Amino acid sequence: MDFALGSLISAIVLLLGYFIFNKTKTQLRPFRIRVSQSRTHSLLYPITLPMPPHHKKTQSLIHLEKSQVKVLFTQSHAYWISNNSVYRANLNENGLIVQESSEVLDMMGMDKVQLDEMMLIVEKLTEGKNSDYWNSGNS
Repeated sequence: MDFALGSLISAIVLLLGYFIFNKTKTQLRPFRIRVSQSRTHSLLYPITLPMPPHHKKTQSLIHLEKSQVKVLFTQSHAYWISNNSVYRANLNENGLIVQESSEVLDMMGMDKVQLDEMMLIVEKLTEGKNSDYWNSGNS
């Protein structure tokens, strides 16, 4: 009789535990960790050093560099760099470049004020080029 009473109490405790656990189980939602590439990147980006962008010399970029010229307009002149020379041309009253007035600038004969102005113009014209290292390469 003792064994029957013990097994009955054990069965009742197990059934009560099962019903209580099932009732709370429906209230608890499973917690899932979602892993994606963008989430991993957002977590790891602050602790890793960002790599500098790698600029490839593609055929289209080489073609654009050969066929396009950057021009800087001032009040009465236009400046551009072609074949490692700085050119200047006058502008007409409509703001168009007068081709006949284009000339290669002689930097050697300029005074300090003109040279500083030309340095600013050349700096603006070469802005964004990553091949300009400001050194002769003889170091």
